[in-house]
Amino acid sequence: MFTKSTRSSPVVLYSTDRPPLYGDRGPADAGVYLTQCVPVRFRKTMVAFGYRLANIWGRSFTGGNLLFTSDGETLLSPVGNRIAEFALTAGWSRTLEAESRTDLEIMALRPPSGQYLLTVDIDGHAMYIHRITGAVLHRFRFKGGAVQQIAFAPDGCSFAAGVGPSLQLWQVPEDLAMLPEFAPFIKVRSVAAHADQLTALAWSPGGQLLLTGARDHSLRLIHAEGAFEAPVPLRGHRDGIIWTAFGQRDTEAYSLSRDGTLITWKIEADVSLVTRNRLGSEINSTGAKPPASNGVAPEPESLQPLTGNDDTDGAALEQQSLNRGKRRVRRDLVRCCNKTNVLVGAGQPRHVRITCASAHTARRYLAVGLSNGVLVLLELDPQPKPGDSVHVLQRFSVSAAPLSAITINPSGEWIALASSLTSALIVWEWTSEKYVLKQQGHWLDMTCLAYAPRGDVIATGAADGQVKLWSTLTGFCALTLDTLHSQRVTGLAFAQRSGVLFSCSRDGTVRAIDLKRYRAFRTFVPPSVTASGLSFAFSCVAVDDSGDMVAAGSHEPFVVCVWQVRTGRLLEELSGHEAPISAVCFGGTAVGAEALQLASASWDGTVRLWPLLAGGSNVDAQVLRHSKEVLTIAFHPDGNELVSATTEGILYVWDTRSCAIRVTIEARSDCEAGGARDAPFISTVCYTPDGQFILAGGGDARDILVYSRTTLQCVRRIELARTCIDKRHIVGAPEVHTNPTDSLEETCFLKALTRGQEFRSSKGGRAQQVLREDGRVPRRPSRPFRVHCIQVCPSAETWAAATSDGLFLFASTLGAHPAVALGWRGSLGAAFDPVDLAVEVNPSNMYRACEHGQWALALCLALRLNEPGYIYEMLARVPPKQIELVVRAIPAVHVPTLLPLLAEALVGSARLPRARHWEYLLRWCMALLVWHGEAASHATLPKDGLPVRQLRPIRNHRLETALVALQRAVLHYRETLQRLCDENRFLLRVCVDAPLSSNRDAESAPTITMNGMLSEMTAPST
Repeated sequence: MFTKSTRSSPVVLYSTDRPPLYGDRGPADAGVYLTQCVPVRFRKTMVAFGYRLANIWGRSFTGGNLLFTSDGETLLSPVGNRIAEFALTAGWSRTLEAESRTDLEIMALRPPSGQYLLTVDIDGHAMYIHRITGAVLHRFRFKGGAVQQIAFAPDGCSFAAGVGPSLQLWQVPEDLAMLPEFAPFIKVRSVAAHADQLTALAWSPGGQLLLTGARDHSLRLIHAEGAFEAPVPLRGHRDGIIWTAFGQRDTEAYSLSRDGTLITWKIEADVSLVTRNRLGSEINSTGAKPPASNGVAPEPESLQPLTGNDDTDGAALEQQSLNRGKRRVRRDLVRCCNKTNVLVGAGQPRHVRITCASAHTARRYLAVGLSNGVLVLLELDPQPKPGDSVHVLQRFSVSAAPLSAITINPSGEWIALASSLTSALIVWEWTSEKYVLKQQGHWLDMTCLAYAPRGDVIATGAADGQVKLWSTLTGFCALTLDTLHSQRVTGLAFAQRSGVLFSCSRDGTVRAIDLKRYRAFRTFVPPSVTASGLSFAFSCVAVDDSGDMVAAGSHEPFVVCVWQVRTGRLLEELSGHEAPISAVCFGGTAVGAEALQLASASWDGTVRLWPLLAGGSNVDAQVLRHSKEVLTIAFHPDGNELVSATTEGILYVWDTRSCAIRVTIEARSDCEAGGARDAPFISTVCYTPDGQFILAGGGDARDILVYSRTTLQCVRRIELARTCIDKRHIVGAPEVHTNPTDSLEETCFLKALTRGQEFRSSKGGRAQQVLREDGRVPRRPSRPFRVHCIQVCPSAETWAAATSDGLFLFASTLGAHPAVALGWRGSLGAAFDPVDLAVEVNPSNMYRACEHGQWALALCLALRLNEPGYIYEMLARVPPKQIELVVRAIPAVHVPTLLPLLAEALVGSARLPRARHWEYLLRWCMALLVWHGEAASHATLPKDGLPVRQLRPIRNHRLETALVALQRAVLHYRETLQRLCDENRFLLRVCVDAPLSSNRDAESAPTITMNGMLSEMTAPST
């Protein structure tokens, strides 16, 4: 019944009567191999498919706040229930593995290192995250209300959280004390500060005072150690407080409300606060007068007459006098220096409100974001004179959409802006008035994607008619083509040789885009009107490997059009389907001597194989019949196999030569296990480049299913989004109605906001940007999660899924992708996967061989251990003169492993800083390619050679991935060196043309300053 695993540690049991259960693993664990529930025969397959979530594109900001790290070079932005990290100077981005239950509301970095991040979602669930690795160290929940503000103390030992109307102070464990503990965070105290939601919070530089503001227009000064018996009230605002801050000293404070009222406060020193509080209590208890404030003695207060019992009234009167004295002393500790309206000073209309604000106290300026999308920079004077107005430094119009968040980096040069309505993120350098970063995703759901032949670019199309190009290495959107199509983009395809991008849309056009010139050079148009009077609406597109022919399937009428790319002439109009065309795909094998297959799938339950070069539509197509509608198809890389998916949740694997079914896979149960209820079927499918795995997804499932082609089992279930409870399946729950007209109007309204245009709703009247009741910018409404398309990179380094929540990018744990390298935890990202492991293969023998000068043996042992740390160390210990001899002794099978590691060393990552000895690493690369290039390329070819009818040979995908990574690293090195030489061209010319001089002349030689100017500097004589 049960069999023991042959692996020594750990010992697990699994059933042999039925297939094992595979746990639901999220994107963070997509490469983690589960020993507890996987049989031995599946372990090698599962470890081979090792991918981790690298990035999520399409949504740069969804609501909350923005954070700069302590070095000011990295920006953190909440994206749904995850966190996106943008390295501004390094030029890449990634998404942390940590995932909350709901959308994030607030984030805070723990000073001074900034390695730990505290996040809270809209339901009050908090996560304590290690920012470098993305690991969640602790989870807990705040109770008592919504959490909209969190701030760490300057020393990082505690933090304050605004939970509803109260302020809670928590003690944070030390870095070395983060051991497994039930409750590492300790709540010190809770202060009832306000009557409504707390909306603003700030610590003083000394870490003793806190200034809080609320939605009820109230402002409070609180002592962190409880020196005040009650919070000190500060009055002067008539609208909700949006921002509070202290100056460079504890005696300076600022507050800003949504109506634009800015007040500068003067606070007594921290020691005098406690002293005057105690002094006031003593004086009032003895019946004396309180001390004078600002040189003016307080006026005597009238006392109420005594009535009733003299003893009782005397005690009450004494207590009343004592309380009045305490309040008077606390009130005299804080005074208003200046009160002004920043909106009036900035020349803004009356209906405009402030939505976000941030200040840089060192450079003394305030950045304010307005509801009309305008950024205003104001001068912040710590000691203004009464009645002084603010001075506007700069005014910058972002868009007509309201700004949701704003923050400033520690140096004060960059300002980050974001809007939750448009999901736009901007980093603005206000000193030079230029963009550092500008990112914005699609308006509507992504519908399709395509990889470039080199795998460095991904093209995405969406229902808004836009086509965007993304860099897989940096994660940034490089180009947006918004004028190609007027309706929904339904298909994208790259030509493998020329790199031309083809797109099709419901508007009845197919366009060819030249990525070198960033323009559409040809438009393929079908017959304008069919015999039945219907215009074409294309639903899919495909292009052959040579890029000579492009085919597009129509949703109505039910035909497939084939064009010649060079001339744009319509070659064939393939008819025969009786329902809309769902997918078209070119095959890689030949049926005859000069034939090329084109497969088309339709909702009529058939897949037709068209031999185009053998006569096109004049030859009868081979029909593969199914019992239900066919939604998607995909060819095996060798072209001899085709997989199709139907609405009944079954995957059919066909032999394209005999047109017979090889095997069927029941995917319906796997879809239902992933949360699919209304649509438990597969709507998108693709093969990996080596043909070992089939990736499937779609319907209303939130998972990506990975099937092994050899075992026909689901070896991985990758959860893209957390499964939530659907109210439609709860008995007695209210019905959820969706109006497509409202969604369309909302999209048009958002477009008009961004472009600064006016939009008039069909319900009449001009659409105004409406803030919530509390004055905050609302979030964009969430839509049902859907997986629309899945594609794998030609080099198998990454794969991506286009969903309604953006583009999910997964990178190989064995590659050198920056996002995966940052989350590396020691052993190839996820699993220990040694090569040819034996008893003698251990670190001790490796170090012993290195000490005895046996460099080749030490490196081979490190490669067999397959540990990056050991491989890097052994590579660095080899003398430069011995590189060629060591390379000749290494087996060719290790070349695909060494090349990506060398590429990562050239570029640099978190686990390995950029190497300074580039020549040393390039010598390794050249020696590996010279001595093992040909042998490694033929390491996986069959002994009997290639098939006769094979149009393209079998490729070594591991070597291709390694070569692509090495090529990117060398190009990056060349660009860096070229930029360095261009910036120092004149300095190099001076150094070359300067004659040799004596030591005394060298002491007075001209030098180059930071501005590139020559200056004479004479060193003092000794």
